[in-house]
Amino acid sequence: MARIVFLAGQQAWTGGIADIEVDAANFRDVVAAILQRFPSFPQQELWGCAVAIDGEIVSKPLLEPLSASSVLILMRRIAAG
Repeated sequence: MARIVFLAGQQAWTGGIADIEVDAANFRDVVAAILQRFPSFPQQELWGCAVAIDGEIVSKPLLEPLSASSVLILMRRIAAG
């Protein structure tokens, strides 16, 4: 099962849970699993975040394949002005 790591700011929506494991083939499945487990987690936070899969930031994670040992970290995007 893929491991999803929530950063401190996201843990407000997870009830303080720092990580979960989900059965997911891709990031779309991860989002569905997070929203099912934590309905108050803002969808825009999930769809608008930067995603690191196994230590590598993926620019278009939607259909990126995951393995059973994948670790995902969801981060706020950094914007420069």
